[in-house]
Amino acid sequence: MKSSYLLIDCGNTSTDFYGTNLTIMQNVFCKVSNHYIKEFDLNKLLEYIAIHVERKKFDEVFISSVNSSIFNIVIKAFSEDTKIHVLDKTAMEHFVKKENYKIDNIDYLGADLFCDIISYRDANEGVIVLDCGTASKILVVNKNKEFLGGIIYPGISICNKILSNNTDLLEDYELTEPKNIISLDTKEAIASGTIYGTYYLLVGLVDKIKETYHMSNPKIVMTGGNAEVLINSKIFEKSSFIIHDPLFILKGLARAYDLELNSGMTKWIDIDPSQFRKKK
Repeated sequence: MKSSYLLIDCGNTSTDFYGTNLTIMQNVFCKVSNHYIKEFDLNKLLEYIAIHVERKKFDEVFISSVNSSIFNIVIKAFSEDTKIHVLDKTAMEHFVKKENYKIDNIDYLGADLFCDIISYRDANEGVIVLDCGTASKILVVNKNKEFLGGIIYPGISICNKILSNNTDLLEDYELTEPKNIISLDTKEAIASGTIYGTYYLLVGLVDKIKETYHMSNPKIVMTGGNAEVLINSKIFEKSSFIIHDPLFILKGLARAYDLELNSGMTKWIDIDPSQFRKKK
């Protein structure tokens, strides 16, 4: 294995980049909205990420993608001599066979969900993944490494847009934490419905899954682009049983290729879109 590599997860709303330098035990993570990716000079962005881990470029690149248009943009940013690994059905089947997982729907399973399923290594009582992205997913893996299935429903950002697009009086509000569970203010009432509604939906479904599939003490992991909004709200302070891991899909991608995300410091960098916009 080379001394440095770059992990990329091309999602429906944003694309995550995780670069690591094993020699100096330094990592860097950044998230970029797909809206900006289409306008970016990606070569400049990749150089910027590499500099943060004291590299000119990465030795190998590993990509998970559920967004073909963004994937095609990203892949063109690398030179022909770059060693690129794309998580596909062949790679998934190889991992499943090697690690003795049972995933019956692997023929049409998305790369992001596959990464969610395999990411947690030591769940002796199973794992329930709450992936709160553009679409919210609840995925269930038992202690025998068997993927039992999942639940999919619109993510919290989609819910706001549904209300806005299908009503005359409700706007597409920016989601902020409500001060009260009920409110006379429309904006706060929508926020409450989203935050509190999501909390009780998740807790209720997790309890039902545990009861139905006899999972006494599974690990509960929350990830995805909307997870931070939820986990930082007051209502979710009650949910100490939930592990928030924004790198969960990337960890699954690393595990699919038998990579270790090194235990060194991870630098989280914010991207200024104007800094990387293509020159006209």
